[in-house]
Amino acid sequence: MRIGLDFDDVVADSGIAIIAMHNAKHGTNFKKEDFANFFFEETWGVPREERNKEIDEFFATDQLTNIDPMAGSLKAIRDLRASGHELYIITGRPNRDIEQTELWIEHHFLDVFAGIHFASPSRTEEIQRKKSETCKALHIDIFIDDDAKNVLDCAAAGIKTFIFDQPWNRQGEFPANVERVYSWDEIAKKFSS
Repeated sequence: MRIGLDFDDVVADSGIAIIAMHNAKHGTNFKKEDFANFFFEETWGVPREERNKEIDEFFATDQLTNIDPMAGSLKAIRDLRASGHELYIITGRPNRDIEQTELWIEHHFLDVFAGIHFASPSRTEEIQRKKSETCKALHIDIFIDDDAKNVLDCAAAGIKTFIFDQPWNRQGEFPANVERVYSWDEIAKKFSS
């Protein structure tokens, strides 16, 4: 089976690291649970441009030391690969983050992924390649993402999709071909049965 995985907050625990950097920089005490919306600027109370600048500063750092893998992802992803599944990263990260992303993946998941695909030309550009288009081109059977917009897009394209539970995706309705998952242990069990 071909499985597509979003990178940030599905494979890499990026949100926690970004929130920690923001808290350290501004003396705030935000927690992941405070983010009921995918747009961090709304929780932080800052304009989108300021959020983009801060996130760009974060991604210019050494991500190998700042971002941990999601809990349970190391074992589950390696087990999926060992079971014969083809795994693909399909991320909305901009092209300027390619090198850091690939270094992080090589460090934590060497020789696990069949490919890494970037669906966004830049963080500020409004035109993005839809993840559903990349999934269709790769013949992805199941896609896992934490962004409700991407989940709905892939579901509408007929792709079975798991929405990886995060505070920012707990509102709204999802079609029948979308299933909420709460952990990598749960995902691993779904593929082993």
